[in-house]
Amino acid sequence: KKFKKMDKKVLQRKDEYSYHKVNCKASVTGLRHKITRDQQVVIYSSNSNGKIHVWSHKLKRLVKTFGLKTKVPIRSLYLSNNLIYTGDENGWIRIWNERNGLVETKWQAHEDYGNAPFRNTKESRVTCIQAATKGRLFTGGFDGSVKLWDPTDRSV
Repeated sequence: KKFKKMDKKVLQRKDEYSYHKVNCKASVTGLRHKITRDQQVVIYSSNSNGKIHVWSHKLKRLVKTFGLKTKVPIRSLYLSNNLIYTGDENGWIRIWNERNGLVETKWQAHEDYGNAPFRNTKESRVTCIQAATKGRLFTGGFDGSVKLWDPTDRSV
């Protein structure tokens, strides 16, 4: 209940989280939040320039930015423990260390099969990521498939 009240306040203060609109010039493609041990709200956003932004609700500002130099658009974002999972335009899953912003592991999850259900072109983008049981991970892609992964050995 406490977070729902605070969530409404965040939505009313549009100018506090306007970094993407003013400075980044990229669309927001993923949005997640977590509540820390000391009850602070941390907001994570990904964008079409391949960056991940970490926002502090308490400080009302951006506190960290990291991402790839290649600017491949991130299309999906998921948080678990101290890891950030992203899926990108080229079909890659990356697992980032939240603390240092480095990629711990990556793999090609979805490939160009030429059978994307809504287009006549080849597509490989990862469109969604979700946790499953026993540390596994579900991904969905523009190739029309849903896959269940074991991130420890990157196997389906």
